[in-house]
Amino acid sequence: MGIVFVAYIGFKWRERRRYFLLLREAKISVADLRDRMELQQQLLIIDARTHTAHSFDPRRIPGAVHVPLQDIRRHVRNLSSDQEVVLYCTCPNEAASVQAAKLLMDAGFARVRPLDGGLDAWIDAGYDVEPSTAAGLGL
Repeated sequence: MGIVFVAYIGFKWRERRRYFLLLREAKISVADLRDRMELQQQLLIIDARTHTAHSFDPRRIPGAVHVPLQDIRRHVRNLSSDQEVVLYCTCPNEAASVQAAKLLMDAGFARVRPLDGGLDAWIDAGYDVEPSTAAGLGL
């Protein structure tokens, strides 16, 4: 029985590592996101910060919708899995956006990209932000 448990833990660890390596490679830079926005490419930009983090800094990337990580599962059925999704947060190593990206990938989304450096990198690059006026996707 112990061998089965160890094998299961090893499998889960390997699976998790594979997802995080895939997501690390899939990250989009703030410059690439800005270029895509200027070209008016169809993107869904999701602010995956918690309600608390969002209340401390209600600014967002223009056009982004606030869907906290804990709400992603509830909203996933209302999203189109064929659109490109960019997620951001203000966590170290983009933890919330990477976790949200994993949830979306598990739900069948193929084009999901965490924003490298998150909102902080966007602001540090001098790109525009806007006040967040919507509570989320309104779904």
